[in-house]
Amino acid sequence: MPTLGLLVVVGLVVRAVLGKSSDISRSLHLLANPEPGLVALAVLLEVLSYLSYARGQQVLARATGRTLRLPWLAALAISAQALLDFLPAGYIPANVLNFRELRRRGLAGAICAWLLGLTSLLYIGALLVIACAGAVIDAHGGWVPRLLGALALVAIAAIAAVSTGALTGGPLPALRRVPLALIAWLERRQGLPARLAGGSRDVARQMAAVRLTRGEVAQASVLFAIGWLSDAGCLACGFGAVGVLPPWDSLPVAYAIAQLVAFLPVTPGGLGLVEGSLAVTLTGGGRSLSEVLAAILLYRGLSYWATLPAGAVGYVALRHARTHNGKLVGG
Repeated sequence: MPTLGLLVVVGLVVRAVLGKSSDISRSLHLLANPEPGLVALAVLLEVLSYLSYARGQQVLARATGRTLRLPWLAALAISAQALLDFLPAGYIPANVLNFRELRRRGLAGAICAWLLGLTSLLYIGALLVIACAGAVIDAHGGWVPRLLGALALVAIAAIAAVSTGALTGGPLPALRRVPLALIAWLERRQGLPARLAGGSRDVARQMAAVRLTRGEVAQASVLFAIGWLSDAGCLACGFGAVGVLPPWDSLPVAYAIAQLVAFLPVTPGGLGLVEGSLAVTLTGGGRSLSEVLAAILLYRGLSYWATLPAGAVGYVALRHARTHNGKLVGG
């Protein structure tokens, strides 16, 4: 979408959400004196969310025979998130950064693609599980939670099926020979070029070396869920920090919807859309817009805007590890 279109979309969302200037003024007043202890807790929860994500990826990477250090993976995660949040089509540069850095750690190209793909599947799957749980908690919230829960269940089933196909190790060693047999058949019967056949055979052999168990998939999924819940906890702390009781019944569904909206390639990092989605879904039940908006702005300040300086620090750490073989370097 052109830049002008992005500005129009953001402008419409901001206008719809912010509403009266009195709401904005009261929100800024609430933000002027937040509870320091809860702000500090919110920051810690954001750090925990990245560490949980990095730990989940570390578990998956172990199946490839490589041990990637947790600090290095956390630095990579925050660096990639900064690109995703602040660049148009940020998923592309973020994944390019992930791929290149993993290659520099000695992982084969096919293994890097497998690791990044499975990480994304399980990470999104964990969010959908939270959406389902939120739909149950907010059973009286109308048709939106019910629809979200139903769609999430369908998506979880699809992700589970695809993720099961990624289990190249375990009790089905015969499946690891199928790609090689298929390549040989194509080369013999269909005239597959030798160079292409050789490359495909190398990829199949690389993937055959992966030994991923269902227990590791479950462990990584739980860690990814902890990462999402930690980030949601940051939002809850935002309410407490401005002196407002978090809307516990609608918070899980509202959070899940906002994070799913952030995946839409409309604005970088869902800027404007996430804030608008949260404001719309959390102002029900007679809650004050100014209080909800103050909590949202505090949350986004920590979870979105803070990723820019944090990502810069993470990237410097990656470069230091790359050039000096420092402690952040993977095994």
